[in-house]
Amino acid sequence: MNDQQRPADVKTIRGHNLGIAMRTLRDVGPLSRVQLARQSGLVHASMTNLVADLEARGLVRAVEPARADGRGRRRGRPATPLEIIPDRALVLGVSLTRDRVDAELAACTGAVAWSGSRVLCRDGLSPEDVAQHIGDIIREAVAFTAAAGSLLLTCVIALPAPVGSEAGEVKAAIDFGWQRVPLLQLIRQAGVSDAVELTLVSDANTAALAEYAALDQPRPPVAAYVKADVGVGGGIIANGAIFAGQDGLGGAVGHITIDWRGRPCACGSVGCVAAYAGPEPLADGAGLRDVLDADGVDAAINALIARASDGDARALGALDLAGRAVGFGVKAMCALIDPGVVILGGYLAPLHPWLEPRIREIIASQTALTAHLPIQPGRLGARAVLDGAAKLGFEPFFDDPSIVPLLSHPS
Repeated sequence: MNDQQRPADVKTIRGHNLGIAMRTLRDVGPLSRVQLARQSGLVHASMTNLVADLEARGLVRAVEPARADGRGRRRGRPATPLEIIPDRALVLGVSLTRDRVDAELAACTGAVAWSGSRVLCRDGLSPEDVAQHIGDIIREAVAFTAAAGSLLLTCVIALPAPVGSEAGEVKAAIDFGWQRVPLLQLIRQAGVSDAVELTLVSDANTAALAEYAALDQPRPPVAAYVKADVGVGGGIIANGAIFAGQDGLGGAVGHITIDWRGRPCACGSVGCVAAYAGPEPLADGAGLRDVLDADGVDAAINALIARASDGDARALGALDLAGRAVGFGVKAMCALIDPGVVILGGYLAPLHPWLEPRIREIIASQTALTAHLPIQPGRLGARAVLDGAAKLGFEPFFDDPSIVPLLSHPS
């Protein structure tokens, strides 16, 4: 009998039900036990024991009911609402770019308990140097968690590169010039304890997860995400989960070849989407390379938008070429995964007004027999990567909150 055929035991069912209760409190807000049972669909008779379990783990608490008449008197005996204790269990999200390391300790409610950052030298940082910066910021977060009396569930490290099936290996970080770098091993060597669980993921995947969650309901079962900042990447969300593929290359739209006689790409191929829509070719085409080199991607994109808004021919030409490139990448994704929505993230989001018409023109033959395909700008901006890292880190918790141990001295 394989694992999928085994019947669930009592512990598994209880963990699942605890997860339903926690997700309901997260999504709806403070609820009485009766309301929690009604909203979650759980059996009312089991709610007392489930809530007692969550209270014993320090995950929920009773809150004072609201006054009914504004004069301090309660009418009748109002039910006691329950709320999540946000700082009991935390997830550390770490985002790595060419310029900096940013980190946040997030609660399951989405609140940020702590944040930290490191500015990186853009000129040739070695993997060991980067690992040391990441290790330093992780140790700071661990110290904060311990001082706050919280539990650190996991640390999710997101970077602009596909992450291989081998534990903790960066297969190829083109924008860093890395090949097969054992980054998690280097972070351990930088002093991060084995007690801290580390997960390495593509930042396009975490951003895709966050942007998908930000969509209006009902969400389509499959979403395609295309992101550009350090380079051009992408992600696929299928049935609410990241589809990374065997070696982390799922959704890597930036290195789909769209012209086999085209421009050389840093990945070693030619005619990739990134060779036309990446920050360097986009800035070069618009005559903004000096801004990019001096002030970074954000400044170059702001200047590009200003020039395009003024009708500058070079800026509009660069956007037209980038839109065509992204369009051919999206067309390939449509043929392979048939998404219900395409989300443009990173600097593609503010460029959406110029890119969408060209993308629609390119994909028209692919979508001629399908329903109208929404092509939306991302809603979360720079927050998407870290928000998605937190969501990914909390997935095991919301599947079974009993991974949080019982308090030694329940209050």
